[in-house]
Amino acid sequence: DDLRRDVLADVAELKPCLLVETSPNNYQVWLTLPNVPNDRDTAKSICKELAQRFGGDLASAEPDHVGRLPGFTNRKEKYRQPNGLFPFVKLH
Repeated sequence: DDLRRDVLADVAELKPCLLVETSPNNYQVWLTLPNVPNDRDTAKSICKELAQRFGGDLASAEPDHVGRLPGFTNRKEKYRQPNGLFPFVKLH
């Protein structure tokens, strides 16, 4: 969560299954691991390591964190546009 555009080329090497733009130039990347970890703590460690590696939001680096869905809006107040609307979440 909260990845900048400049890291997307590096993230692409991991072959993400989904790339979502949650607000202008702010991305979430969804990855499928080749081997499912045996426990949540191991999965969480992998998430934290990837978030740290790519400059993502460590607070959102959870194996069961639900991402934003394309077609809905990101209703965080800081993303409210001058016209009062919120940006749509886009699937790339």
